[in-house]
Amino acid sequence: MKTSLFLSALFAAVFVLIPSSAQAQTAVGVSAQYGLDYEEFQLGAEFHVPFRPVEGLSFVPNFEYYVQDEPTLFSVNADVHYAFGQYTRTFTPYVGLGLAITRWSFNERDNTDAGLNILGGANFRTGGNAVPFFQFEYRAGDFEDVSIGGGLRFLLR
Repeated sequence: MKTSLFLSALFAAVFVLIPSSAQAQTAVGVSAQYGLDYEEFQLGAEFHVPFRPVEGLSFVPNFEYYVQDEPTLFSVNADVHYAFGQYTRTFTPYVGLGLAITRWSFNERDNTDAGLNILGGANFRTGGNAVPFFQFEYRAGDFEDVSIGGGLRFLLR
């Protein structure tokens, strides 16, 4: 019974996450951001998966590493983006919301904080498989930060 329920849930999840058209494409991306509150650089990687039933909605799990000597700091995020028009236009603005789990360690002390990401940005379609983007992000919670940055998303075919 449990196996049947698990397989049904897995099938439904795969069906929902499969892109429905050429405009809704899965992508992988890299980013660089600058945190204004803590004045640190962040390097990131993301996976961009469109939701099939809702045009413009995507699940974007991502990882950010804060480039600094001390403390060691990274964040794992589960964001959802809503694009106002898909990759059919040259300029596509989007907004997003997500969960952030931030981990830091310093002098044998460490902590894990949960927070909320509120973000906005724009994709710039250049005609190829590489899609540059710009993003503004506010992270609310115990580890509060504002960052600006950008990167490249590579469309998978």
